Amino acid sequence: MAHPSDQALVSDQAAERLAPSGFDPSRITEMLQGIDEKALEPIIRKAADTFYDAVLTSVHDYLLDNLDYNLTTDVRSWKEENLRLRRETFELSRLLGNASMTHDMRIDEINKLMARNAELAGKYDQLIYAVAWKHEGETRHQTALRYIREREAACDSNASVAPEADTPNA
Repeated sequence: MAHPSDQALVSDQAAERLAPSGFDPSRITEMLQGIDEKALEPIIRKAADTFYDAVLTSVHDYLLDNLDYNLTTDVRSWKEENLRLRRETFELSRLLGNASMTHDMRIDEINKLMARNAELAGKYDQLIYAVAWKHEGETRHQTALRYIREREAACDSNASVAPEADTPNA
């Protein structure tokens, strides 16, 4: 870096004005009067380059540190997530491995259950639609259930009376 006292770049008079002792920033304009612009240009250019390099290096280092931190944090969280998923996969594999049915057996069982469900749904529909008129405020299901319960209650009461009627008087 060029120094203000470098005689190749600055005149003796300018060197005296730019001396570090007693420097007053408010006097910059006064100090720069009488200095040849051509003489200052390399100094200013070098100072700007040095400043730019320092700022750029500082920002570059900050960005690299930040990137390193973010990547390290991300990798750590991905490793933890990977471990969690591996444990879940192992547990699911263990549970599926303990199942006694093969895939085809499970499909056959599902098909049987679906057929049984369709059969029961048909029987349920047959019972529900046997109710010709539903009572007001009831669904067909509620009316059918009430009919069945009333009939069952009547049968239960007849059954308890009937054995006594059949008993001979002694």
